[in-house]
Amino acid sequence: MALVAGSALLRHVRSQDLLTNGLVIFFPFRGDFYDESGYGAYASPKPATLLWDRFGAPTNAVGFSGADYAVDRVSWHPGGEVTLTYSCWVFAERIVPERQCLFSVASFSLFGGGILPNTRSGVALDPGSSNLFIVFTGAGNDFTSPQPVLRTNEWHHLALTKNSQAVQMFLDGELVARGFTQSGQSVPSRGDLYIGRNGNTPGEQFYGRLDELRVYRRAFSAPEVRQLYTLEAFPRLNILREQAGLRLQALNLFVGTNYQLEISDDLLRWNDWGAPFQSSLSGSSSQLLMVTNANAFWRFRSVP
Repeated sequence: MALVAGSALLRHVRSQDLLTNGLVIFFPFRGDFYDESGYGAYASPKPATLLWDRFGAPTNAVGFSGADYAVDRVSWHPGGEVTLTYSCWVFAERIVPERQCLFSVASFSLFGGGILPNTRSGVALDPGSSNLFIVFTGAGNDFTSPQPVLRTNEWHHLALTKNSQAVQMFLDGELVARGFTQSGQSVPSRGDLYIGRNGNTPGEQFYGRLDELRVYRRAFSAPEVRQLYTLEAFPRLNILREQAGLRLQALNLFVGTNYQLEISDDLLRWNDWGAPFQSSLSGSSSQLLMVTNANAFWRFRSVP
C-alpha cells in the first residue's frame, strides 16, 4: 500500500524504519515531558511550559522565555566521538546578543571547573543581524554555519548530522552547511540532557518553542533528512494493523481545518473516500477508516 502526503509519495514501512532505526531520545511534547523513544526517560520542567505547536494544537510544543528549561537526568545520548543525528522543530522568537542553546548533553568535572573539555554535544543559535546562525556545540569543538540561515517567528525543521568529525546542517530538509570539528571528542552516553539552555552556562538560554526533539545514534543521509522533514511537515497517513484488517490514521493536520480523504489506483484519477472531517485538538484524526484495497494510493485535500 502506498500513501501520498502533501506532495511526497511515501511507503509506510519505510517511514517507520526511518523514524525508529537508531532512535535513542524522542520528546514529542504531546501534553507532557516524557521521552517516547522506548527508554522511558522524563525531562523535568524547570519550569518550561507546554504551548501551541506548528499545527495549532495546544500543549504540543515546549516553550522557553530565557529563564526556564527542562532536564533529562537519564539521557541515552550517544557517547564517545559521537556519530548522531539531531532533529527538532524550532520557533525562535528573538535575536539576543548571547548564544541560545536549544539542547545539549555534557560531562562535568567531579572536582569543579564545569564541563570537561570536548565532552559537550548539542545545538545552539548565534545572533546575526536579521537571522540566526546554527551551531554544533562541542565545548571547544564547535562548528557554526557560515551564514545566518534560521529566521525568527517561523517554524522550521532543523537537523544536524555528525559522523566522527564531519558535521552537516539541514534546514527544512535542505543542506545549508557542512564542515568539520576537532578530533578527540568524548561525550558521555548517560550525561544530563538540558533542553532550552546550556546546562553549564545559564546565559545561553533559548527564547522560543521546540517540538519533536529526536536524537539518533547514527548519521542520516541527506535523502533521509529530507524524508524525515516530509514526514513531520505535511499531513500523513499511518497504517494500523488490526484483527479485522488495516486502518488509516491521519496525522499532522491543522487544528480546525476540514479534510477530505481521497483514493486513487493510478495517481491520476482521485475519488473521495468517506465523509469530510475536521482535525481534532491532538492534531490527528480519530476517524480510522477500514481499508479494503491494498494497492491503492491515498491523499488529503482541505475542504471548506
